[in-house]
Amino acid sequence: MCGMVGLCRVGGRTTEADRESVRRMNAAVLHRGPDETVHYDDECSSLGFQRLSLLAPADGRQPFVHREGEVVLMVNGEVYNHRELEERLRGRHTFATSSDCEVLLHGYLDEGLAFLERVRGMYSFALLDNRRRELVMGRDRFGIKPLYYHRDEQRVVFGSEIKSLFHEGRTPRRLDWHGALRDPALNLDLTLVSGRVNTWFEDIHVVPAAHTVTIDLDTGEETVRRYWDVDVAADLSDASEEEIVVAYRDLLESSVRDCLTADCEVGLLLSGGIDSAAVAAFSQGSGIHTFTALTGSTVVNGDAEYSHRTAAFAGLPNHQILFDTERVPSGDEWRALLWLLETPQASPEHFYKYQLHRFARATRPRLKAMMLGQASDEFNGGYSKKLSAGGGWAGFLSTLDDMARATYLREHPQLRPWYDPRHGDLLTPAVSGDVYRQFVRWKTHDIEQYNTWHEDRTAAGNSIEARVPFLDHRIVELTNGVPVEMRESLFWDKAILRRGLESVLPPDIVARPKVSFYYDDRGYNNQRAFVRMLCVDRRALLEDALSAPGAKELVDRDALWGVVTALQSDPSLASLEYVLAVVNLGLLENLVAELPSVSFDPHRVEVEEELVVDVWEESEAAIAERVFEAAPVGPATRMRLVGGLRFLSDSSAPDVRLLAVDGVVAYTFDDEESALWVDVLQSFRAETSADEVAGALGADPVRVLEMATTAHGEGLLEVSGQ
Repeated sequence: MCGMVGLCRVGGRTTEADRESVRRMNAAVLHRGPDETVHYDDECSSLGFQRLSLLAPADGRQPFVHREGEVVLMVNGEVYNHRELEERLRGRHTFATSSDCEVLLHGYLDEGLAFLERVRGMYSFALLDNRRRELVMGRDRFGIKPLYYHRDEQRVVFGSEIKSLFHEGRTPRRLDWHGALRDPALNLDLTLVSGRVNTWFEDIHVVPAAHTVTIDLDTGEETVRRYWDVDVAADLSDASEEEIVVAYRDLLESSVRDCLTADCEVGLLLSGGIDSAAVAAFSQGSGIHTFTALTGSTVVNGDAEYSHRTAAFAGLPNHQILFDTERVPSGDEWRALLWLLETPQASPEHFYKYQLHRFARATRPRLKAMMLGQASDEFNGGYSKKLSAGGGWAGFLSTLDDMARATYLREHPQLRPWYDPRHGDLLTPAVSGDVYRQFVRWKTHDIEQYNTWHEDRTAAGNSIEARVPFLDHRIVELTNGVPVEMRESLFWDKAILRRGLESVLPPDIVARPKVSFYYDDRGYNNQRAFVRMLCVDRRALLEDALSAPGAKELVDRDALWGVVTALQSDPSLASLEYVLAVVNLGLLENLVAELPSVSFDPHRVEVEEELVVDVWEESEAAIAERVFEAAPVGPATRMRLVGGLRFLSDSSAPDVRLLAVDGVVAYTFDDEESALWVDVLQSFRAETSADEVAGALGADPVRVLEMATTAHGEGLLEVSGQ
C-alpha cells in the first residue's frame, strides 16, 4: 500500500504554486507510506508519492520512469502474478527494479491498457503518457485500492484519499448533504441499486473499479473504459458440485498464499467467523499473528472464543485486544476516525478495526500487511439465510424479488400506485431477468462503496496494507459460473465455502452460524459505548454536528435528541445507525470547512491493552470481569445534581420549565411527562437515591430509576463520592 497524488495541467504548464500544492497534498497522505517520500515534476505535471515498502524495499522506488519521462507511472497496491507477467515481457523489456508493480509499466508499453486483463492483484495507478499527452488513471476489478480526482478546464488533481485533494486549495470543499441523504447506502433503503460510487462531496469523482479514466491533456477530453465486468463467469456447465467445491477451495488457498507474500510481516484480523477462519486455515505454518476484538459483545456472541480456538488449531498466535466497559471513544477520537475514513458510513465496526490495526502496528513494527475475511458473504450466499425470512432458498429469492420491485419503483415512482397491494398488482411484474445476478451486482457496488473503502482506510491510517483473499477475480468468476440449478445447494448459508473447508477445519468451526459483530445481547451490546460517546460532555459531539450549515437546514434537532435519549434506555435499537449517519455528515462538513492540518493526530490515547488468553475456559472469569459491567446506577445509588445546572421559568409560558447547563438552555420541559422529569431532577438537589425520590413523589420506582439512569448518562447527575 502506498499513497499518491498529482496535478496535471490541461493545455498549459505547471507553476511553482502547483508544485507547492502537490507537496501539501502528498503530506496529507503520509500515513499511507511513511517509508519514503518522493516528488516528481515535469513541464505539465507534478506528482507526489508516499511509499510503504512491502516488497523489494531496497529498490522499489516510484514513480517508474521510462526514457527520461516519456511514460511515468505510480502504483498503489500489489500485482500478485507479477513473476508470470514478467516472464512474458523480459525478452522485450528491461526491468529497473524488483518491484512487483513495475510490470504494469512494461505491460502498458507492450499492449496498452489491454494488459490489465492479464493482471491479478489489487491496485490503483496514475500513468502519464507524455508521448500522447494523456493522463491515465485506473483501479483493480473490485476497487480495493482507492483513487479520486477533481478537474476543471485548466487542471486535473488526483489522490489516494479525498483529503489530499482539499489540500490543493482550489478544489471545492462542499459536502453533498442532499445526495448523501438520498443514497440507499446511507439511508439503508433495501433496493438493488448499483451504479457509480458516491464520494459524498460535490465535484469529487472516483475512478470506478475495473475501469480506466483517460484525460487528454491538450483538449481535456475524458474517456472512461471498463476492462472487466462482475458478470464474467467461468464455464462450469459440465462440472459436478464436488468439482466446483474443490476448485473453489483450491483458488481460495492460492489467493491466501498470494496475500502472504511480502518482505515484511503479515497479520490477520480474526473475527471468529468462517471467513477469517478459512484464511487462518490456509495460513497454517506461516506463523503470522492474528488479532481479535475482545468486547462484551464478542464474548456473548462467541466471536472471541472461536477466534482463540481457530488460531490455536491453525498454530497461529492470537492477540485478544481488550475493549473494556470503560472504553468509550472521545469526541476527538471519533472526529479523527471520521477524517481518516472520509465517509458518513463510519460506524462502531470501523472504530474497532482501526484500533486492532493500531495495536498490531504498535506492538509488531515490522507488520505492514493485514489479511481480512471481507467480501466472502457477497458472492457465496452469505446473506441467503438472513434474507429468507425463515422460508429457505425460496424465501430468499422471494425477498430478492421484492427488493428488485422496490428498485424498479424507486426508478419509476410514478408507477407506484399501480403496484399498491390494496388494489392488486394490475400491471405485469416489475421484476425481470435473473434477480440473483442483480443481487450480486448490488453487493459488488456495496463492496466498493463500503467494504473496501473502510478496510483500506482503517489499515492505511496505521501504515498497514489491507489484503482481501476473497476478492480474487478468479474466485468470483467461479461462483458466477455456478449453474442456476446448483445455486441452492452451493449458496444456501455459504455451503460452497463450508463444504470446501470440511477437510481443513474442525466441524464446529465449519458449521458455526453467521453472527453480527456488534448486534447481539442487549445487555452487552457494543453500541452502548457509542451511545455514551454521543452523550458525554453534555452531548458535545451532537452539538458540534448540529452546528454544521447542512444540519441546521435539514436535521430536526429535537427529534435527534429524542432518539439519542431513547438509545440511552435501549442501546440495541437499530436507530443508532441513522443517528451516526446524520451526526457524521455534520461533523464531516465542519471538518472540511476547518481542514485539519496534516499533523491531525488520531492517536490521542494509549494503544489498547491485550488480555493474554492461554486456555479459554480458564480465562473466562477474568474476561467477564473486564468486559461485563454492573449497572452504574441502582435504585439505592446515592446521587446529586452536578454543578452548573439551573432551572428557569418563562413568564409568557408558565407551564414550560427550562434547564440551563453552564448558562445555556439545553432542555425544555413542556408536557405531563416533562413535569415528572423536573420533579425528579429537582429532588436530586440534595444527595439522595432513586428509591427515596420515588417514595417522596409517590411515583413508579422503575420509571424514576430509568430517568435517573438517563440523567446520569447525560452528565446531569453524579454518583456521590465522585
